Amino acid sequence: MRGDARLLIPAVFLGALSLAARPAMADTLEGAVLFAHLNPTIQYTSSTPSYEGQADLSICEEAIPQGAVDEEHAQVWFVMASFSNSPGPTGLRAIEFGFGAYNSSCLAIIDFGHCLGSDVQQITTGAWPGPGEGIAMAHTHGSAGGQLVEVYWIACYAYCPVVVPLDVNPTTANAMVIGVSSDEGDLIYAENRGSIGFGQMGHNPCGGVANPTGACCLWDDQCSILEEEECSAEGGIYQGDFTSCLPNPCDRPVIETTWGLLKKMYE
Repeated sequence: MRGDARLLIPAVFLGALSLAARPAMADTLEGAVLFAHLNPTIQYTSSTPSYEGQADLSICEEAIPQGAVDEEHAQVWFVMASFSNSPGPTGLRAIEFGFGAYNSSCLAIIDFGHCLGSDVQQITTGAWPGPGEGIAMAHTHGSAGGQLVEVYWIACYAYCPVVVPLDVNPTTANAMVIGVSSDEGDLIYAENRGSIGFGQMGHNPCGGVANPTGACCLWDDQCSILEEEECSAEGGIYQGDFTSCLPNPCDRPVIETTWGLLKKMYE
């Protein structure tokens, strides 16, 4: 369901959340983390129906919570859930969260969608995914497995420096996950939440990137998003904080060299 902000599922979602109201059947645990991650290798195109499965991230600590100010090239980032520090769940049955206040004039969200498969229904607030808005999603059958789960993807243009914080759903004032460690599920309040920055530092609650990153030009015109020190250690040329690899700043023009040109150079 791509960008569907009007699909209402009160029976399914509230039924899932009702597990939390029965202490004998569900436990309240700690350790779930909601965080943002930008995949700098994605070249957004409106012809791609979904970016589900394209976060390209294996552990929360390696998330990239920052991107460039770029009004010409859309950047794709993900809201993700990590259960690596949770004592129980290894998957996701339902989730709700929101975005905190941010300067919407600096960010144009042009496309979005969930990453939880075809059996998911959702409830959103009216102007989702804008500032101060929220979403609730639940699987009608099954769950999303694993300790690291892609939850949502967003494509946007960034016109000026801005930070988008992950926050509670304003409808319920909660950010929580129903994990999967039993038949009934476990309620986890996601008190540890990150943010994503464009032209500014984002926050990775898993304790990952603490310094700005940017485009690094390596051998053979390759571009990678690295910290400045990492870039220097790899023998690369750092292009500046919050710079992007799209378009590739490392492309060098091909210089045509012929015998005639060489003779002219030394005449």
